[in-house]
Amino acid sequence: MFSARLPGAASKEGAYDLQQKKRGLRPLFPVCPAPSAGPAQRRGGRRAVKSRLQRLVLLTGLVLLGVAAGVALSRAGVGVPCLFHAATGLDCPGCGATRMLSALAAGDLAAAWRSNPALLLLCPLLALLAVRLAAGWARTGTLRPSPVQTFLLWACAAVLLVFGVLRNLPFYPY
Repeated sequence: MFSARLPGAASKEGAYDLQQKKRGLRPLFPVCPAPSAGPAQRRGGRRAVKSRLQRLVLLTGLVLLGVAAGVALSRAGVGVPCLFHAATGLDCPGCGATRMLSALAAGDLAAAWRSNPALLLLCPLLALLAVRLAAGWARTGTLRPSPVQTFLLWACAAVLLVFGVLRNLPFYPY
């Protein structure tokens, strides 16, 4: 069952057997480790990728529909109420986002800036991050941001937090 003298070889279980190691023996038919999953197996195959792409298109359509509804409500003079503002009387970092999107849809950058300058500056970066994360999810089926994407998401959150504090101080220009 065992052949002679190949030191450091693995036993049938894949771990070193101290008895066999002392004797310098190895199994004739060692158990090989299972092959790692290939890219198609990790992603779940073409059918899974197609299904994720369909869900991604549906989700994108729903988000765009929500943005369009918010812009339409804002143009009609009906804003989306902020629960934080209603409860505390303070402006949250997202207050004015609907008015900003409505102003952007009308092409009025000055009004968009007055509504929410921090979000206006962060919108392109957040959109790019969303597209990159969605593409990664469609490809692999997992939503794992890279270290750079994670840093950028945390930096955006920090900027919005600081903006939320600053916009409620008495010297805020707007």
